[in-house]
Amino acid sequence: MKKTILTAALIASVAFISPGPQAAAEEFIRHQVQEGDNLWSLSEQYLSDPGRWLDIWQVNPELTNPHWIYPGQFVLIPLPPPPPPREEVVIKPPPIVSPGEALPMQVTTPTRPVVEVEPEVDERRDAVAAELARQYNRGIGMVTWDLPTGGQVLGSAVGWHHAAGQETILIEAPGAQPGQRLGIYRDLGRVAAQRYLGKSPGHLLADVGIVEVIKAEGGKQRAVVERAFTEIKQGDLLGPVPPKPEVTAGLLEKDAYTIPATVVAVKHHRMTAASDNVVYLDRGENHGLAPGQTFSAHSPDGGEGLRRRAELLILLVTPERSAALVTSASNNHVRPGDLLGQVR
Repeated sequence: MKKTILTAALIASVAFISPGPQAAAEEFIRHQVQEGDNLWSLSEQYLSDPGRWLDIWQVNPELTNPHWIYPGQFVLIPLPPPPPPREEVVIKPPPIVSPGEALPMQVTTPTRPVVEVEPEVDERRDAVAAELARQYNRGIGMVTWDLPTGGQVLGSAVGWHHAAGQETILIEAPGAQPGQRLGIYRDLGRVAAQRYLGKSPGHLLADVGIVEVIKAEGGKQRAVVERAFTEIKQGDLLGPVPPKPEVTAGLLEKDAYTIPATVVAVKHHRMTAASDNVVYLDRGENHGLAPGQTFSAHSPDGGEGLRRRAELLILLVTPERSAALVTSASNNHVRPGDLLGQVR
């Protein structure tokens, strides 16, 4: 089968493009690749912006190399939510006044000024909470040794081996009853040990989606896909619904301190993470990390002025591990082995 190659301009730009913020996508279009397609052209066709090809790559982890897609394979295209409805402005006509009649007087009652106390604190907290919710809608994932044991996906109701949002799938979840919601996960394998850590920190567990059981059939169930963070596959694991992250950090705590945490993996086992990508740390709630904290991150090698630096926003924590977002304030990529710096 003939390989479809991204244009030379796209290849040259990979090292320099930092993906911009992506709207939380609740729906996907399933596109079958045709001869001549590439992520650049699909981004222009569906998202009206060829520069958003990274948004497509992020929800298709099976595309290990974005420069190669093949005719016949299926690619998920994330669709942003529709824009809010436009507000209609009603202009009232001026009052009709007879010749010589005075215009009616408008009396206004003076109001006391409202003094807001530190509004920037609430604004920042709201902005961080919105970012945590956006990342939840894309699937955050976690490094863990505790793999889900609630069952597995058997396939779709029409015999496909893949499924997306609002499709019916067949699952095997012992004891699950109609109305029960389950999380779908994918074990991406054990995370390699960093040389100076000595052992693996766990398996990289990806959030795949959320389903609701609609019918029990013996030891198996039919379920509808409520939300798909990426394409659901046969063999994916079932467990509790992924927890929603909430801001619990004291956003005004600016005392300089560090937590001895190390980046151990990048989402989908990629080698590096640019801005708007998720990385995983080997420390968690038990070590003082909390959703909403923002830290610097840097490479462990080189002098102080030669280190690569980035900014990490803590998204989700477990007692021993955490997931963090490489923010748009980062000018450098983050890699496994990078170290957490001071709180920002």
